[in-house]
Amino acid sequence: MTKKTGWITTAIVAPIVVGVIVDRLKIIDFSTVFTNSYSWFKSFLTGDFGFSLPVWGWILVIVAISGTYYFTRSIYKKVKGNDPYESYKSDNILGINWSWDYYLQEVMENSILPLCPKCAFELQPYRASAFNAVNHVGFRCHKCGWQHEFQATHNDVIHTVIKSIEHNIRTEYKKAS
Repeated sequence: MTKKTGWITTAIVAPIVVGVIVDRLKIIDFSTVFTNSYSWFKSFLTGDFGFSLPVWGWILVIVAISGTYYFTRSIYKKVKGNDPYESYKSDNILGINWSWDYYLQEVMENSILPLCPKCAFELQPYRASAFNAVNHVGFRCHKCGWQHEFQATHNDVIHTVIKSIEHNIRTEYKKAS
């Protein structure tokens, strides 16, 4: 499971699985739950709670809601990120210009794009060796004909680029902040 799909499992799949298990075990009578939920929601909308809350109680509720709001907002800012390195989205690495995006403060591997250093056209990877036992990958520009070969697999080149980006962030951008 990747970080990108982890929230899907947590927010959507897990409650459905738990709901099906609870329904099969007949632990909870769902018709009663739905009836009570509807009654509670209706009383919430009309303001008829069936009890009165003293002024200090309302103040406590307002403080709790405000605290939750500001806490959630601060977490969102940390996740969204305002780090100076997030403007670092392109560089020349291994003789090729690369561009990329971030997700949750990490380089998205599927966003890495090789660009021609001569004309900035997107490069196409190709197998540079006729032998399967030899790992050679090349990048070719279909606009100007520029090409570059590596004695590595395509995945190895991409991971080397990611490691170079992370190194540059650690050494250049983290020092500045």
